[in-house]
Amino acid sequence: MVDSLHRGSFLHGKNRDETIDLLGKPDEDHQGVFVYRIDLGRRLAWHSLVETLWVEFNDRLVVSRLERTD
Repeated sequence: MVDSLHRGSFLHGKNRDETIDLLGKPDEDHQGVFVYRIDLGRRLAWHSLVETLWVEFNDRLVVSRLERTD
């Protein structure tokens, strides 16, 4: 899921409310950036494997950039 959101253009051009409607409330909401942490459903020892999707909004408050980290 994270990979397809990151690579595709599905979120580009969406405003903040549309992004929340599609992905739910973000784990963090910084000025102009939503942070979503996605549990991949796998574990390494006792740690959950989690990817983070950073959704950046431009000055018109529409999605302008996506980044992902693990």
